[in-house]
Amino acid sequence: MLNAFQPIVLSNRIDSIRGNFADPSELITHFKKHLEECEKKSSYVELALDDLDTFWPPRLVSAVREKGAAVFFGAGLSIPCGIPGWSQLLQNFKIERALLEDADLRDDPLTMAELASKQVGHENLQETLRILSNQATKFSVNHALLAALSCPIYITTNYDVLFEKAFKEIHRGGKIPVVVNDADMQTNEVQDALANKDPVLFKIHGCAERTKEHLILTRRDYRIHYRFNVKFFTKIKSLMEDHCVLFAGFSHKDPEVSRLVEDIIYDYENHQSGKPAPRFFSLQFQMLSHTPEIFAARGIVALQPSPAKVISDDSRSLSLANSLGELIARQSHVAAPITDLYDDLKLATDEISAALQDALKRLESEQASALDILVGRKPPGVLGGLQGRLGHLASQGVYLADEQGMVKEHATPPGIPGHLRTISTSLEQRSYFRQARSFRASFVSDVDRSMFNGRGTFFLCVPLLRDEQMKGLLFSACQIGQWSRPIDIAKKLWAKSISFVLVDSNGICLLPPNNEFAIEDLQEVSGGFSTQADANVGYPFNKLMALSQRDRLVGHIGRTVVPVELDDDVLHFSGNFKQFSVIAEVPKTRWKVALSMAITK
Repeated sequence: MLNAFQPIVLSNRIDSIRGNFADPSELITHFKKHLEECEKKSSYVELALDDLDTFWPPRLVSAVREKGAAVFFGAGLSIPCGIPGWSQLLQNFKIERALLEDADLRDDPLTMAELASKQVGHENLQETLRILSNQATKFSVNHALLAALSCPIYITTNYDVLFEKAFKEIHRGGKIPVVVNDADMQTNEVQDALANKDPVLFKIHGCAERTKEHLILTRRDYRIHYRFNVKFFTKIKSLMEDHCVLFAGFSHKDPEVSRLVEDIIYDYENHQSGKPAPRFFSLQFQMLSHTPEIFAARGIVALQPSPAKVISDDSRSLSLANSLGELIARQSHVAAPITDLYDDLKLATDEISAALQDALKRLESEQASALDILVGRKPPGVLGGLQGRLGHLASQGVYLADEQGMVKEHATPPGIPGHLRTISTSLEQRSYFRQARSFRASFVSDVDRSMFNGRGTFFLCVPLLRDEQMKGLLFSACQIGQWSRPIDIAKKLWAKSISFVLVDSNGICLLPPNNEFAIEDLQEVSGGFSTQADANVGYPFNKLMALSQRDRLVGHIGRTVVPVELDDDVLHFSGNFKQFSVIAEVPKTRWKVALSMAITK
């Protein structure tokens, strides 16, 4: 099994093959200097998250170390070597200017290629592609760096053989098996490499060196290729499900690749794959503030390459090289990357989710009885037992409302006499009641201000349906301060100097992330407040809202779009202060959980 290089070994290897690079000598010199800095830092006893310029998520670094990562690279790696990009390619085909300037076609490369094949002829198109893809003989330093990672799986949309050349040079004559179709999958060379976790290259659109096979470019080519080589693409899909995938030099504009990613996410979300949550990362240049959110909505974590520290015509290539060099340094460091935060996050999310889902199931078990009460078929009386079974998650009682939002029955815990939680007005305008009427499925609401004591309160809601129509709502009311589970989780994390952010879809935190203020217990006899012990224990909603509006971390987490299941994030504050956060969604809620720790240079 091939192992990734140490920075010092890689630096020496790059020197020995320097004449094989298409990159300017100046770029190689700058990169080697950066690699030497990485080597020094990789000798630290501890390599902090911000000791290197690029933020590489610890779970991705661990995957590279443990041979659990795949690299998906595109044209961005080959363009610096003289392989034309899409716009240059079209000019070689001498497409009509009207087509080149058409706004609809500009973002539709498959249709443009289909039109090009009609104008110049399919065989001429193939020959031109082959000539242009083979005209570059030298590879880039980034080809070499990706090869140096020695990942078990490489996938590319490129036709050229520059990566194969780089792999052979960087590994002193080592050859990487290449797979382009179903037939290649059956060879012993490929099967042995996959079994041993040795590198394999999947060229999903063909290889320019294979003169007896077509290159895939036009819409018709795609249609046939993706449907004819079913085993090939089924294997690629399975490998992308099983591995942490890093996209590099890839624009994400290829519709079939996007569909592949979407299919993987769909199968996971609908429990059809039985695989772990998809883990997709993409290095993206010139990210705007909203770029990570755009990619997150696609299920991908967007990472920003470290900036090139010198002015150069090849600044993108240098920036990518610096970042990949840092990944090599980080994964080769003697100490494993920090992953405890991920474990803590999973534990916190699972505990909170399990408690909420169990409570919803208990409420759902009384749907039929609750409907019978509303229509007069059964006398009141089931809510008291239900409230007891729900415990803390019904700390403010269980309520049964009709379709107009009028409460017909309620039951409160022993510490709250029932008459102190009587509701005589309609709940129709409460946000949770509107949500129940709109979606007619069980859910956990966002936090709201209690009409009784002003505490932050959320509701577990089960709409009561008959013939698809909502006839009422069965729900429990809970104040976070009275629900011990998240408080206990937060206390353990606070003891480790970790912020615990539990935030709803409105960006309101359900408890202070760093224990900024304590739980309060109002003991006044006014406005329906109870003098019973623990009746009004909780966090004042107004305080939670004020904290959420001014706290940058809470605001950032509230706005964050979580890709599939988990996000890795660094928030920059003033000076050198940063926060590293891992973020997850609580299933079947609109809540997010984030654990965050400070990192400083």
